[in-house]
Amino acid sequence: MKKLLYLTFLPAIFWMMFIFGFSKDDGNTSSSLSLTITQKIVDIIEYNREYTEDEYNALVEKLHTPVRKAAHMAEYAMLAILIYIPFMINVYVQNIRIRKRKQIFLVTFIICVIYSITDEIHQLFVPGRTGKASDVLVDSIGGLCGLLFLLCIHKLADRKVVRKGKK
Repeated sequence: MKKLLYLTFLPAIFWMMFIFGFSKDDGNTSSSLSLTITQKIVDIIEYNREYTEDEYNALVEKLHTPVRKAAHMAEYAMLAILIYIPFMINVYVQNIRIRKRKQIFLVTFIICVIYSITDEIHQLFVPGRTGKASDVLVDSIGGLCGLLFLLCIHKLADRKVVRKGKK
């Protein structure tokens, strides 16, 4: 049974491999992919608006960095969720008396930060890429956002449990 519980971490491990896959792309490939995504976003948002080519390119350039950073945050928000859920499953299934969700939140956050640091170090060795402390910060904020989302879910679930108890 215990061995099966370790399998609950597989989605998080696969997600880490997914992040690593993007990090191994050279600078040109990475920039080209995010630029294409930014163009698609601009096309969707500004569907009915006519732009000159210069205006369009200026808008894409203006949004390119925020789109890249949002992607970093989303990757790590998802990673935090995929790490946290197996911890909680293991706690409940093994009936471990862990009265502090904060411990699981903290461990999950630390794992996300450490993975972000190793990801940025890895990028130092990829042609055309750089490892930046600011990206670690953005990734960490993304992990924190994922955990805050889970905290909101916990709060809602706790309210329902309290309401059921009052009936």
